[in-house]
Amino acid sequence: GEEYVREWLSRSKYITILLAETEGRIVGYLSMSEHWLEKKACYISLLNVHPRYRGRGIGTKLLKQAIWRAYELGYDRVDLHTWAGNVRALRLYKKLGFKWVPRTSVYMQNYLPGLLRVKSIAKLVEKDRELLFAFKKNLEPREDDEKLDGREVFIYEWIVDGVDISAVVDRNARGLCRLDCEDYILELLSEEEKPVRGLPFTANIKLLNKTGRLLKASARISAHGEVEVPVSYTHLRAHETSLHL
Repeated sequence: GEEYVREWLSRSKYITILLAETEGRIVGYLSMSEHWLEKKACYISLLNVHPRYRGRGIGTKLLKQAIWRAYELGYDRVDLHTWAGNVRALRLYKKLGFKWVPRTSVYMQNYLPGLLRVKSIAKLVEKDRELLFAFKKNLEPREDDEKLDGREVFIYEWIVDGVDISAVVDRNARGLCRLDCEDYILELLSEEEKPVRGLPFTANIKLLNKTGRLLKASARISAHGEVEVPVSYTHLRAHETSLHL
């Protein structure tokens, strides 16, 4: 039994396999593979906990570990599928940062691995990894059809011990488009509502200095790792806004 399972796992091609063990028995399992289309995303192929051990937080621990493992492996997102009637699982996934992509059969995306690369968020969780999951939550079992200024987005917001961070992910671009933290607000804007890959478009970087001191900043725009455009260093006075075209 268990020896066969362990041997099979050693031969598999998953990027990560996590096991939960209690009293020498394997009671939980999670497998994660590379996304079939996007090289910076991965996919939870299977999550299962033995029926007798459900309700003990084993699935939660496996999912949290998978999110951190995705970050460690260099991925920016973790995806999975479930079904609308699986309300208990839906609430668990949302509690851990998975967003139900609107107009899908419960396809869920979690952007926390990529957001961990943001300096302000990394600083927030450096002493306590559990703070990664301390964002505001909407656990209603429905689509996360969030919008900001007409843009289709997913929003993650932390208010912890006086620290207020808001990270906005563009659902169509599948990447961070706005960050509001203690020192500044940084936003990437496109003049086109939905830019088409391969066609030219204009991108604007808007940076607001929220501090009472001079702020030195630089930026680099990349499009799926294919095109990189550096933006030169700039100095912003207190409460000054800079816009680069």
